[in-house]
Amino acid sequence: MLDSIDLSYAALAFIALCFVIAAGWHYTMTLTYPGEPPFVPTLIPYIGHAIEFGTDAESFLKRCVGEFGSVFTLLVAGERMTIIGDALDYGNVFR
Repeated sequence: MLDSIDLSYAALAFIALCFVIAAGWHYTMTLTYPGEPPFVPTLIPYIGHAIEFGTDAESFLKRCVGEFGSVFTLLVAGERMTIIGDALDYGNVFR
């Protein structure tokens, strides 16, 4: 009986630790610093905007350009992607 209770607490502690690690990773991936393009917020760690970007990329990107301007950053499948929506902004991004 005691072993099953200890195992339950160990499993709960492991799940809590995984949650804390995922939250910390998500926080560091969504940080923006002065001079960087704005980050499009996401609630789903690691996956980020991959589902929305994969299903209808054109309308998703148009909505992001309307909200954040022609240069912005997305989190897609664990990678930060900076989108440049206007070719004239290319020089401003890579100074």
